[in-house]
Amino acid sequence: MRHSILLVFILSIIALPVKSQTSGDTSEEVRMAIQQNFQQMVAAMAAGNARELSMYFTEDALLKFPGEEPVKGRKAIEEIHQQIIDQGFGIRPNTQEVQVAGNLAFEIGTYEMLDKQGEKIDQGHYATVWEKEDDQWRISRDIISRTKETPSEIVVTAKPGIARDHLYVELWNPKQAWLDLSTEERQSFFSKVGGEIEKLTGAGVEVLGFAVNDKETPNRSDHKYIAVWKMPSKDHVEMLENSVSQAGWYDYFEQVNARGELISPPAVLEDMIKLK
Repeated sequence: MRHSILLVFILSIIALPVKSQTSGDTSEEVRMAIQQNFQQMVAAMAAGNARELSMYFTEDALLKFPGEEPVKGRKAIEEIHQQIIDQGFGIRPNTQEVQVAGNLAFEIGTYEMLDKQGEKIDQGHYATVWEKEDDQWRISRDIISRTKETPSEIVVTAKPGIARDHLYVELWNPKQAWLDLSTEERQSFFSKVGGEIEKLTGAGVEVLGFAVNDKETPNRSDHKYIAVWKMPSKDHVEMLENSVSQAGWYDYFEQVNARGELISPPAVLEDMIKLK
């Protein structure tokens, strides 16, 4: 394992583009810059802001978790860290050695992964290549090696284009065609739709709840019924939509839908702030 991690690290450095500029920073200055970056990255994780954390990686950065394929690119790295944040975990890095060569810095360190209560649940070593871009040190290559067995509840899927949980909201009103059905016909229809829903719940689709829209709701929608779902991926959302459509749901109900990738509240607020 140690030799394989070293080999990946060496190959990742070889893959770096050659740049002639020199940072002019000493090893101690770079160490201090790394510590400052880590403080900001830990703060971003605590705030649930994986996007801000990802800005401390170069655009073409590579990240390698133990037992996973390397992740390439800032966006994919953001998604991986959002998984960690969503599970309530934090990471505490500790720099042990820093060497500088031109606009690159090579760091060796240890890390601990903490649960929501601050208890250590994982630990290991890492080898990181930092690159100075526009007077800012960013991670270009990050290779992680575990020295403590990770508990099964920690799930980090280090693959580009990873599936992310989605929220799906339905609001609907009955059409006249529904009102024209007999009680037996309505029950028969729901039995048909229920069978399709059971197949999806067995595939990880979660019903968060159904509700009748309160008439005293401020700024109330005109729709009477509400359903909220949590889906393992966008594919599952589309499976539900197709099942409902094929069952003839829209023949009997006028409906509007809303769906989106499940993200942290800070990420939503950041998106709203940046609106133009």
